[in-house]
Amino acid sequence: TQLELTAGSGSQDFTDDAIERLENLNHLSEELVARARSGSASAHEFRVEARMYRELLRQTMLSNRAQPVSDQLPQPLLLDMVRMSALLHSAAACKTGFVITCPPDLILQLKSQQSRVAQGLKMIQMMRE
Repeated sequence: TQLELTAGSGSQDFTDDAIERLENLNHLSEELVARARSGSASAHEFRVEARMYRELLRQTMLSNRAQPVSDQLPQPLLLDMVRMSALLHSAAACKTGFVITCPPDLILQLKSQQSRVAQGLKMIQMMRE
């Protein structure tokens, strides 16, 4: 029923393209989090890639809205990815000279959020099996 699908308890049939987009976004955010932690990432490259993450996420969300409700990606995962985008944007602003140097609390938030995104993606992959 419609209620089951919107509540997330119905069977979901996500497209391979949507899953691939999410996996690519996850890989990009994993790489950016690692680079933010390194303390030696090029600020310019980091900012460009953080903007790329935001744009790819925007395209994914727009594409998701065009899908039938039964094929839409889970809203909690998309919201976690939006939060990741905001944290990456914050990290991109943490530059000293030409490198990204984030405070420890932001690094902890990035790592925690990355774990949430990865866990949400694993849940989707398990639902498809």
